Amino acid sequence: MKARNRVVIVLAGIMSLALVLSGCGGAKDQGKKDTYPDKPVEFVVHTNPGDGVETFIRTAGDTMNKEKMVGQPINIINKVGGSGAAAMSYVADKKSDQYTLITAQPSTLTTPLRNNLKVSYKNFTPICNMIAEESVVAVRTESPFKSMSDLIEAAKKSPKSVSHGVGVLGSADTILDYMIAKKTGVQFNMISFKGGSENMIALLGGNVDFITVNPSEAVGQVQAGKVRLLGVASNKRMAKLPDVPTLKEQGIDVVFQSFRGVNGTAEMKPETVKYWEDAFKKVTQAPAWKKYLEDNYITDTYMNSADFSKYLAEQEVMYKEILTEMGVIKK
Repeated sequence: MKARNRVVIVLAGIMSLALVLSGCGGAKDQGKKDTYPDKPVEFVVHTNPGDGVETFIRTAGDTMNKEKMVGQPINIINKVGGSGAAAMSYVADKKSDQYTLITAQPSTLTTPLRNNLKVSYKNFTPICNMIAEESVVAVRTESPFKSMSDLIEAAKKSPKSVSHGVGVLGSADTILDYMIAKKTGVQFNMISFKGGSENMIALLGGNVDFITVNPSEAVGQVQAGKVRLLGVASNKRMAKLPDVPTLKEQGIDVVFQSFRGVNGTAEMKPETVKYWEDAFKKVTQAPAWKKYLEDNYITDTYMNSADFSKYLAEQEVMYKEILTEMGVIKK
C-alpha cells in the first residue's frame, strides 16, 4: 500500500473516532440537561415554624432529604404575611419556574376570596394532596367547660361572653365558629390572632375561653395535661382520640376538615408534575412520614394531580358559599 493511501486511511480513522467521541459527549451533555432536578428546590409555606402547615411540609421535605428521594436539597422557605397572600404572590410571579413548590391548604382558597385578590388557586398547578386534619375544640384543663353543651349553654345565657381565639375573619377557624354558631343559635366573641401558635399561647394564658385547631397543634399540650378537648368536628370519633366525642354526638351537626397538599407554579411542565406526584407518593410510604401521621393524629388522604384539581374546585365553591353567608364576601 502506498504511503499516501495509508495516511488517508489513518486520517479517516481519526476523524471517525472523533465523531464517535463527540457524539458520546453530546449525548452525555444532553442527558445532563434532561436530568431533573439538578439544583436545590424551594418549598414555600405561608406560616411560621411550628404551625401545622409548616410542620407538614417540613416533615415531607426532611423525609425527602434524609431518604435521598430527590437527589437535591429541599429548602423550606417561610413567606409569612396576609394569611398566605405573600407566599402566593411570591410563587405566582415564578410562572415557569420548575424548582418552586407551595403548600396548598384552605387559605389557598379563602384568602383570595375574602380579599378579592388577583391571585387565586388557579395561578398554580395542583400536584397532590397529602393529608387531612380534623378540627378539635380545645379549652384549658382548669376551664369550667367540660363539654360542648357547657360551652353552648354559657354562650346562650350571655351572647358573646364566651371568647374564641381565631385567625383573621374568613380563616378556617372562623368558618368553623360560624358553622357551630349557625347550628346552635349562639354568638361567640371571636378574638383574632396571627396563627395557630399564637392561638394556643392565648388559650394557655387565659386570654380566650377556647380555640379550634388541628389535633397536631394541640396534642403536645393535651399530653402535657394543660389542655382538654371537648369535641372533634368529624363524622366519627378519631381512633387516636377515642374519648373525645364528635360535635354530632353532642347535638351539633357540623363536620369540618383541613386539607394539606402541594401546588407547583402556573406553567409547571406535565413531566415535572409527574415527578413530584411520584416523589410525594414515596414520602407516604416512608417510616418517618407514617410516624408523623401517627404522632399528630393525621389522616392520609393522598390524591394525584387530577383528583386534587377537582377537589380544589369543589372546595372553592363550598368556601365561597360560606364566606358569602358570613358577610365576608359581598353579594
